[in-house]
Amino acid sequence: MSVAATTSTAAVEAGDGGTAPAATTAAATPDDIFSVGDVIRVPLAGGVQYVEVALEKLPEDLEEVQKLLQYEYLPLKYWIQFALAYYRLKKYDQFEMLLKMAASEDTIQALQDHAQGQDGNDGNDDNDDNDAVRPRERIRIQTMLAAYKIKQAINPTLDPTERAEFFAAAEEFLKIADQIENFNPTVHALSTACKGYRTFMQHVTDPHAVKHSHSRGGKSKHSSATFALAEKDFHGALVQMPESEGFLHAELGRAALLFQQGEFSKAEAIYRDVLRRVPSCPAGVRVALGFCFDRLGKHDLALKAMQLSLIHI
Repeated sequence: MSVAATTSTAAVEAGDGGTAPAATTAAATPDDIFSVGDVIRVPLAGGVQYVEVALEKLPEDLEEVQKLLQYEYLPLKYWIQFALAYYRLKKYDQFEMLLKMAASEDTIQALQDHAQGQDGNDGNDDNDDNDAVRPRERIRIQTMLAAYKIKQAINPTLDPTERAEFFAAAEEFLKIADQIENFNPTVHALSTACKGYRTFMQHVTDPHAVKHSHSRGGKSKHSSATFALAEKDFHGALVQMPESEGFLHAELGRAALLFQQGEFSKAEAIYRDVLRRVPSCPAGVRVALGFCFDRLGKHDLALKAMQLSLIHI
């Protein structure tokens, strides 16, 4: 496994709203993008009563979950939580299907109509935590789907045509994210960071590009240009919203770029900072830090980082 592959996995887990794999008995908090608990607590109509759904009891068939989400007109943040739960359970088909259901015109329209019918809520206030279809969640869903396609694209068993199809699918999801609202730094930081991932991952999975990036005399012009483009997206996400959900994507992307360029100490510093700021981040971050330690000759620390990653799986 490479740092690039490890970082891509972390991108799916975190950017998609983020799964902190460590077990917890607490219920999931919909706005906590870095965690999904063992129980998802969702409000029923009226918000007075709640139902708790244990991850271990999530059905293989999505019909029951879909009915709960649709009949109770649950906001998109709950659709995201259920999708993340399936991802955590490695039920990737359900993860993808549920996100696509959430992003469908029928779902969005139904939630908007329901919100407009509620007293005192016209469904258009992006600052209202009870708003069912905030642009932020809609963009997050498209970004999660894009990150998942990037993860599929870097499968080493794929042929170039199959890989290109996955990257093209990721690009389409990111285009949709851009169209959800006129560019707004407060809501587009996550998709901006994911664009950097797409650019970077396309480069490191291209045998021709990788071959030239390691040729004598340093990196090829193509390699340098690609890294510069990816760096621009990562930096843009950080500048737009340094404390937003795009932070984890952007910082991990910058670290992966630095590792690829042989700047292991700088990459190490970023991974350490991510772990300090987000202790619940995906286990892949500790694995990537372990790679940095290994390249720097810090073998004891590398082993410790790898061992800690197992605790957080």
